Amino acid sequence: MYTLALWKKTSADDWNDVNSHVIENLQKKSVVRNGDLVMLTKGMHKDKAGGTNMMKILRVGDENY
Repeated sequence: MYTLALWKKTSADDWNDVNSHVIENLQKKSVVRNGDLVMLTKGMHKDKAGGTNMMKILRVGDENY
């Protein structure tokens, strides 16, 4: 498991950008490569503790995250 904290404010419209940012950072660290699956957890309610309520499975190398 690798933790990647995002400090940039985002809106619900930015989810694809956030997903891409996470994958790109994991690739830069040589943690993942094309074809690997990544489980991403995040919260829909910004700035609220205990707000993690979403899980998304992403395949590294897919065009749309």
